[in-house]
Amino acid sequence: MPEGQVQIRRALLDDLDDLRGLWTEFRLPAHELERRFTEFQLVTDPSGWLVGAVGLRTAGTQGHVHSEALRRPDLHAELRPLLWERLHQLALSRGVFRLWTREAHPFWRERGFEDPGGDERKLLPPAFGAGDHWLTLKLRDDPLALLNVEQQLELHAAGQRAEAERMMRRGRMLKLVGTALAAVIFILSGALLLAYLRRVRRR
Repeated sequence: MPEGQVQIRRALLDDLDDLRGLWTEFRLPAHELERRFTEFQLVTDPSGWLVGAVGLRTAGTQGHVHSEALRRPDLHAELRPLLWERLHQLALSRGVFRLWTREAHPFWRERGFEDPGGDERKLLPPAFGAGDHWLTLKLRDDPLALLNVEQQLELHAAGQRAEAERMMRRGRMLKLVGTALAAVIFILSGALLLAYLRRVRRR
């Protein structure tokens, strides 16, 4: 099927029934995935039939490619590169620096995914789940990872100083508002008292 005859798009609420059928067909946890259906990119044919789907979950600067389900085995070689291009662009646009997957098809290793080293494995977010057989791909360098420990501490301290200054400005503003409110109440009280005394004198 030529590229122009398929559409790749984000899953919508109207696609949920079709996605449930696809996940059930591929023995994926439909009950869990349906709550995160917006993570999925879909491939549909010209008639709107769901040909396949794959999910991209993000946690900070890390992304998880998961739950690949492709019908039409004769089209897998054409569909996977299209989906990968979509996922790659989407990950970069979301500020993802590293991707993870447990998909076993050789296609993912051909795209640069490899077994993570010890230091890389520490970057795996707990939200993606535990277990083995993870593959990872660095899309670009994380600026924070390039900083040495002293630079990271200085950056953290600068953030704390900025937060403290913001709280002090907020405190000064609240004090100013409180003072102004007290002055208004004092003036109104004095005016009311003066009006009361005038009425008493007239009587």
